[in-house]
Amino acid sequence: MRNMSLIFTLIIMTILVFKKWNIIFVTIISAFIIAITNKMNIENVILQTYAGSFKNFVGSWFLIFIVSAIFGEIMKESGSSETIANILLKNLGEKRVVLLILLTTFILSYSGISVFVIAFTVYPICHNLFSKLKIPFEIAPGLVLAIPATVTMVIFPGTVSIQNIIPTKYFKTTIYAAPIIGLIVSIFIFLCDYIFYSLVINKYLKSINSKNLNIQNKLLKKESFYSFIPIFIVLIMNSIILKKYFKFSNNFSISIGIILGILATFILYRKNLNIKDVINNGIINGSNALFITASIIGLGGVISKSNGFNQCISWLFRIKLNPILSMFIIVNIICMITASSTVGLTIYLEVFSKYLLSTGIDVSILHRLTAIASAGLDAMPFASGITMINSVFKTDLKKSYKYIFVSQCIIPIMGFGIAYICYICGLK
Repeated sequence: MRNMSLIFTLIIMTILVFKKWNIIFVTIISAFIIAITNKMNIENVILQTYAGSFKNFVGSWFLIFIVSAIFGEIMKESGSSETIANILLKNLGEKRVVLLILLTTFILSYSGISVFVIAFTVYPICHNLFSKLKIPFEIAPGLVLAIPATVTMVIFPGTVSIQNIIPTKYFKTTIYAAPIIGLIVSIFIFLCDYIFYSLVINKYLKSINSKNLNIQNKLLKKESFYSFIPIFIVLIMNSIILKKYFKFSNNFSISIGIILGILATFILYRKNLNIKDVINNGIINGSNALFITASIIGLGGVISKSNGFNQCISWLFRIKLNPILSMFIIVNIICMITASSTVGLTIYLEVFSKYLLSTGIDVSILHRLTAIASAGLDAMPFASGITMINSVFKTDLKKSYKYIFVSQCIIPIMGFGIAYICYICGLK
């Protein structure tokens, strides 16, 4: 009964999210329902479990959300993002817009920049590109998440995401585990995303004549290339200087790099900017995205402590199949319920890592396949990354989710199939 109440709550939550109810309100109501149906102490659930997870996330991420939002706002208001869009269109052509965004997000995410920062950073550029090409903007969230939420989250060898680090604790591996499988699956997913989004976007590009694009910037001027300087500063400061020489944590080094990027943009475009308005708008946008994401994290904390969830986990652990296939099924169901690849992967490995080790399967393969399995059904409509990017991009989740579902659910699951075939063929 409690299992059914949990599923019912998630269904109601999904419906309300699609109907544009405020996500913070939806998560609080969902927490109440879970508390009542699981006979939990309502006060403790709301004020300790939900609020505790909410508070911990805000405390860890508030600085990076705020400075990232200010950076995105200053890129937009300075005209820098429009100039970048114009330069890219002029030099690469409108037909390469999908490749451009996929490569950009790959570089940013593999450099250790979180999806939260990427969303704010590429939003103004994507908005200008899509506006000029008359492409519906609800396609953008899925396209921007396509690589950071799959390839550079759990698949590409050496990626520094938490989901790629978690298996190292249980299997004593490195983040470069099973590099051949990682590379093959990464290429497969990249190509699938490229083909899918190219097919989606090309039908809109057919009616566009590149000669008629509204490219008004004087692209030959040296000042036009100033637009790239802030992004290069963020990338270089985070990847090379701050981590290597100052030993800052990943989040703090990124935050400092973004602040330096903001200062550089202020200096380069000081005549075109109202500093007060840029900062105020950035803080409002960043706070909104932060609280929306934290509310999802808060609900995830409640779900993971409920009796219904524990009963569901107990039932899943009775599944007896091939070790790899049962792992794939169990991890995906846990990730779906919690809408979190991190939670799903951690819960599974806490219970099953010793069993997997006892099977004799190479630990590097166990690392890579368990990580890849966590990127699939975690991309529920109420997942934190999905609600966050739709908030930042100001897009309708109901319209954008069909694209997100393909690139964040279907294609990664196909990618696991390719990884499994590689394992059967003896590759690692």
